[in-house]
Amino acid sequence: MSKIKKVQKKKTSKLVSWNIPLSRSNFIYFGIGVVTLIIGFYVMTIKPWDSFYALYISPIILLLGYFIIFPMGILKKKNETNQK
Repeated sequence: MSKIKKVQKKKTSKLVSWNIPLSRSNFIYFGIGVVTLIIGFYVMTIKPWDSFYALYISPIILLLGYFIIFPMGILKKKNETNQK
């Protein structure tokens, strides 16, 4: 009798490994951005609703958080001086 060898297929993992090039400083910027947004929304709730803080200061704080701090957290690159 001949022996039949069973071919075992290798199981391939469908999991995708994400190589996120973010360093600790990027996450610090994200944290600062979240705190900035919380402060901006809190300043917006100061009564009366048409106060100087709610109409002028709060939008400036929110724009600072959304358009400066968060993009800095995404776009800031890691210093690679140790590579050489």
